[in-house]
Formats: sequence, structure tokens, C-alpha cells
Amino acid sequence: MTLDITEEETRSPHLTRPERFAVIDIGSNTVRLVLFEKAPGRLVSVLNEKVSVGLGQFGEGGHVPKERIEGLLAALSRFMSLCKGHQVSHVRAFATAALRDALNGPSIRKDVETKFDLNIKLLSGDEEAMFAGRGVLSSFPHAEGVVGDLGGGSLELVVVRAGSCHEAVSLPFGILRSASAHLSGQLPEILGAQLRRVGFIGDVVGQPFYLVGGSWRSLVKAYAETKGDRLEMLQAFEPGEDFLTFCKDIAKQNSSDLNFRKVSSSRRQHLPVAANLLGIVADVVKPSTFITSASGVREGVAHEERGWLFPNDLKMILTDISTNRSRLRPATSLHEQWLGYLDIADHCRVAVQLAMAYSDAGWRKHPDLRGTHTGQEILHAELPGLTRFDRYFAANAVYCRYEGLNNDNPFAHADVLHSDDQELSVAVGLSLRLAWYLAGGAGHMIVHAKLETNAGRLLLVMAEGQGHLVNEGVVKRLAQLARHLNLEPDVVSNQG
Repeated sequence: MTLDITEEETRSPHLTRPERFAVIDIGSNTVRLVLFEKAPGRLVSVLNEKVSVGLGQFGEGGHVPKERIEGLLAALSRFMSLCKGHQVSHVRAFATAALRDALNGPSIRKDVETKFDLNIKLLSGDEEAMFAGRGVLSSFPHAEGVVGDLGGGSLELVVVRAGSCHEAVSLPFGILRSASAHLSGQLPEILGAQLRRVGFIGDVVGQPFYLVGGSWRSLVKAYAETKGDRLEMLQAFEPGEDFLTFCKDIAKQNSSDLNFRKVSSSRRQHLPVAANLLGIVADVVKPSTFITSASGVREGVAHEERGWLFPNDLKMILTDISTNRSRLRPATSLHEQWLGYLDIADHCRVAVQLAMAYSDAGWRKHPDLRGTHTGQEILHAELPGLTRFDRYFAANAVYCRYEGLNNDNPFAHADVLHSDDQELSVAVGLSLRLAWYLAGGAGHMIVHAKLETNAGRLLLVMAEGQGHLVNEGVVKRLAQLARHLNLEPDVVSNQG
């Protein structure tokens, strides 16, 4: 049997979706297309595709070779077709160091603009640095420190504090441009001297350093692999104190001898140069910690394109998830009715809000996959201002909300959640499990009961006339929660 669906049928007038727009990044190493969709309080990427073109690998006389130009045209031909297929409202294209510095850069840009009817903004080094900083701030609104963005042709550093970008510099030390100096052993001396001439460097010594760029993210992936870290989420990952020792070891190796399963072959070949560059920068700025950012220049450009610099509003986002992903959104606060009895520390409050927002988001999934898949979504979702702790706490809680207590909890990450936080996240999950079961998924019915503790007992307090909602499944889930809390379970009625 065949199923024939016409193109017209896929364009139902009754089907609407949020506006989408495209960002095309013509970089020195890769050319990338990201399609963004406007959602309440945030931008969500619906497609992220890259092609390794290597425009920054200049030929004789500082020109981009013909075969590299052909690779660029092939990539853009596909990208523009995809933009049409997704019916994007508009395309924002920009180019960085390769077209900025190549002698034939202006002619390449002109030809591309004519062929594809594109307006390509050629970013200056300072503009590139600023957009990288804004991209980091879109995910880390309270970031304080230095953003370092390593590309193929340049290295940008920008100071971020109080929600804004400040001093910035662009240096000609991308992974492609630095390769020869790396091989000759001159890179530390040359880059170190340039860094020490940067006026603001002395003011940022000892501050957090935000890692941006595919090569540095690949370096973090390689490090995590050696530590046995599953690294379900790269965003906000902070490598340990031995990270620089790892980098300096990688910098001494031949890329052909490296074999990291989580790093693509195209990135693996640049790891020694990337590691050397990071080690040199760190010797000068002496970061207090490294923080990995999956957001950079493209995200900075996208958020400016949206109309305001940092539109991400976590409260609005979580409200949207709770409203549109639950079967029926609770008419009363889940926290007040079902979690108020727990002693929730301040550092856990955002994580608890995140868990509540996703507490019924998995209902469309197969029952065997709800806990795992929803937990993975929490780890990877494009949500601003969340720490690694927030995500693992919420993922662990939501896993327990669906799976109850068992011996196979993939989100009980000991390096992220200490024992007390782990126990609290389980309690939150089991409380939400009981709440949603009692209400049968009808969120507004959660108001008919609440949890309290009294004299060593865990009380399920039912509203007057609602005792019929208590069945064997409710009693079983209450008992499981009470056992976890070392309390005795009891069901009581609120008489008025």
C-alpha cells in the first residue's frame, strides 16, 4: 500500500507554527546554518547543520583557493534550499575572519550575495567578540568573567559583567592560522606577548573563563571522556582542576595519535593546536574556573535579530512548558500543595521549579521511556540561566516521578548532586508522582489534596468529600514516598 500526500495537503491552512528565521555563519573553518523558532520567552533551534569548508586555509598570496570557494557555494546552495523548505521569514548571514582577511574576500562576498540574493554582514573582530559575549549572556544571564571564542581564523576575548559586554579584543590566532606557529614551537611566545599587551587583561585575572567555539568544546568532550563522564550535557560543564594539565598534554601530541570517541575526526585533527592556545591564554589570565558554553556568536546574532538583546525569561519559559506540555495544567501551585512540606534549600529552588514544569511533560511518550526521555530533554533543552546542578536535580526528580524508586537511576550523578541534594530530588519526584497519579493527569484536581508531616507521619490530607480519589495506587505511592523519608504514611480527611 502506498500513501500519497500532495504538497498542497502538507500546507493545511489550519496548521500554524511560530515564526522561523535563519542564521548563516560563514566561518574560517566551517559554514553553519541554524534555524531558530520563536517561542515564549526564548529562541529554539530547530535545525543546526555545519559543513567543514576551511575558507581560512589560504593559498598563495593570501587568497581563498578555488576549491574552498566551491565548497562554500555548495554548502550555501543546500542551506538556502533548506531555508525555503522551512519557510523562514528571513535569513541573517554573516562572515568572520576568513572573508575579513583574505585578499579575495570582497569578491567572494559579492559573488555569494549576487548568486543567493543574500546580504552578508562582514563582522569586524570587535563585533565578533561582542556577539560571542552576547551569545554567552543569552544562556548565562548572570555571567561574570571572560568569554573566549576560538574560531578558525581568530581568537576573541570579551569581558562580561552585570548582563553586558564590555572590553573586547580580536587576535589573529585561530586554530588554522596558528597551526604553523604551533608546530614550530613559537606559539607560546608570540601569543603570550600579544595577550600581555591587551589593556584589560590584568583586570580579569582570576575570573571565570567561558569556553566558546567548536574546537574548545571538542577539547572539553575529550577531557570528559578520559574522566569517564557521560557528559549528557555540554552546556555549563565545568572541567576539573586537572583540565589544564590535560590540555598541555594534548598540545604535545600528534593529532593522528588521538582517538576520542566523542570527538569527530574533523575536530580531532585540531585538538593539539586548540589545547596549546587554551593553555597559553590560561597562563596569562589564570581563570578561577572554566565554564563550557554551547552558545556563541550565532546565538548572539539571533537574539539581536529577534528584536531585543536577551529575551530569555526563565519564568515565562517554564510557565509555557507547564501549560502546553501537561495534560491539564494544575490550577494551584504544585509547590504549595505537594512540596511545601519539604525543607527546600535556596540553592535547589530553581531546580525544583524546573522539575515541576516538566512533571507531566512526558505523558505522550511510551510508558517505558517517559522517565529517561524526559530527563534527557531536561539536560539538553535550550533553557537560559540554568546550572548543571539545576538540570541534573530536575532530571533525577522527573525520572523518579515516572519510575518511582528503583536501582537504575541514570541521572543520579554523584559529581553533580551531593547525597542530601540527591535525596531531596528523589523526594520531589516521588511527591510529584503521587500528585499526578491522584489527579489522574487532570492537573486542576491536584487541589483536592496536599502533603504534610506531623509527629513522624507523612499525611496525605484529602479535601472534604474527596476521599473516593484514594485507591490502591495512591496508597502504594504514598507508602513509597514515606519509606524514602523514613516516615509512617497516613491518609486523613480535612474536615472543613
